[in-house]
Amino acid sequence: MFADKSGLTVLISAENDLEASQRLAVLTTRRKYLQKADLWFGLCLAPDQARLRFGMRLAEPWHQDDQLDAAVAREEQVPPVSRNAAMRQVLRGGEGNQKIGRNDPCPCGSGRKWKKCCGP
Repeated sequence: MFADKSGLTVLISAENDLEASQRLAVLTTRRKYLQKADLWFGLCLAPDQARLRFGMRLAEPWHQDDQLDAAVAREEQVPPVSRNAAMRQVLRGGEGNQKIGRNDPCPCGSGRKWKKCCGP
């Protein structure tokens, strides 16, 4: 049976179902790996309504994986506090009320464009 460690990743996205499901799969897999969990759930919500779009369940025993180690290491190069602070600045209108451009990198640290990440 599965260990006690399990969790949930929630993605709020206006992307089409294919892009959102791929993004949710990556985020859910990484979080499950970081937590060394055997069971993890992912939910995608629509941003304009409190509506569930789809979900996923990852239920396989945790095992060490070199590729996931590398992916997690790259992600951890940007401290979570910095990502959260950057997002708060964006939500408040930025420093000096500067707006972030649609094609600018997303301040959450994902490496994606603002319009394809947290912008919607």
